Amino acid sequence: MVLAARPEVIAWLRPVFLGAAGLLLGLAVTTQSRGWLFTLPIVLVATLVLVPGRARLILFAAPMAGALTLISGDLLAPYHAVDLVPAEAGTALGSAFDGATRSLLVATGALVIVGALGVWVDLSLHRWFHPTPAIRRGVTTALLASLALGCVAAGAVATDARPLQRIESAWTNRDRNEGDRSHFAALGSGRYAVWRVGLLAWREHPIDGLGQDNFVQTYITKRKDADEEPRWLHSLPLRLLVHTGLVGFALFALFVIAAAWAAITSWARRAREGPARLAGSLAMLPAVVWLAHGSVDWLWEYPGLSGPALGLTGAAVALGSSALGKDRAAVATKPSRRRIAAACAGALVCAAVVVPSYVADREVQAAAAHWPANPEAAFDRLERARALNPLSARAALVEGVIAVRLGRLRQAHSSFTRAAQREPHDWFARFELGLVEGARRDRAAALRYLLAAQRLNPLDPLVARAVDLARQGRTMSFQAAQEEFELRVRQRISAPIP
Repeated sequence: MVLAARPEVIAWLRPVFLGAAGLLLGLAVTTQSRGWLFTLPIVLVATLVLVPGRARLILFAAPMAGALTLISGDLLAPYHAVDLVPAEAGTALGSAFDGATRSLLVATGALVIVGALGVWVDLSLHRWFHPTPAIRRGVTTALLASLALGCVAAGAVATDARPLQRIESAWTNRDRNEGDRSHFAALGSGRYAVWRVGLLAWREHPIDGLGQDNFVQTYITKRKDADEEPRWLHSLPLRLLVHTGLVGFALFALFVIAAAWAAITSWARRAREGPARLAGSLAMLPAVVWLAHGSVDWLWEYPGLSGPALGLTGAAVALGSSALGKDRAAVATKPSRRRIAAACAGALVCAAVVVPSYVADREVQAAAAHWPANPEAAFDRLERARALNPLSARAALVEGVIAVRLGRLRQAHSSFTRAAQREPHDWFARFELGLVEGARRDRAAALRYLLAAQRLNPLDPLVARAVDLARQGRTMSFQAAQEEFELRVRQRISAPIP
């Protein structure tokens, strides 16, 4: 959208960019994701602050917003088929997606045509009309005021003129409205409960946090219902605060401030070069998207999203390097031995930290996938994984599950014991130890382990059922527990566990 509005861009490309912007925004609507809906206003404000030519930008954005508003009904139509039985859903979904596709393609074509007309008008006015700075400021102020009023009106309509009450209801998870036709109609979400537990955990460990990726155990202990077991907090700033404490959060905040300051400084060095300011502001926008969307969702875990955002931020900072003089640039093209040595040392350190963990994870995956064909080879893989990554209990857990399925209860007991010692707050290892002891007819030990698992996971119905059986002198079978776990995984990620 920004490129479509800029006169520096080749004229015939600008309508194409406007059509592409409308197409991408329409596809975002069809995903029914509210994360980008929260992010969009923030990115819009950042764009208006960073990118020069605010009036032209608003004028080019208006037809895109209008086109998407006109076809929004067709874009949301596939969601209407969620209440249909499977036999009827196929035909209804096919028709709905065909309609959404046609409408989106028509809107894209219309935006290209409107964009071509807008570019012609823009170039004509630029050639024949040169408004004074006062006129430009007045037009920009009027457009910004109109945009602000439109956003306020849209927010009032979306929240029934009760924004604070709707937000409060969503935070307390009373605003789920599962029967609504559109996912955008409800603000309720399970992540509010996740954030509540995260803040409680941070208050208990404010300085150093829980440690990286240790949130799931805390959440299971403090949650109010057993519907979800999230690994992450669906928020990068909150994740940093909870996992790494004030120390990690402050370091990340310092990085963000330093990157923004360096980018702005690079623009200031080349203040007379309009394209440099434009390129720098565009390179910073993906980082704004990443940080804003990552504040309400989990994006950091995807290298394909984090890499470009951070890389383009570096590109924005580097824009100022050419302003330091040709002699400095010539020196920079010839790296010193010290820099090469530092780069090699950094690469070796990263490899020493990352590669063993990666190889161990691959070994665990291979063992879990191929153990029925060759169990001994799977156990060898798991032993290598433990040696490569002794800080993880996953290899021991997988070994215990495989041993249970092979009927090797002694080996399963040893593996689950090792996992329980490595992860003192992990309920699953203790739950499996309870089942193992029950199968070995040691009912006292079985009840002891199951009660320990229940203390770590008090709301899980499967653990509660196993404890009740143990108190009655009976034992839950491994098959019953396995079927329950597979059902949970299918419901949550639509795939069986290995």
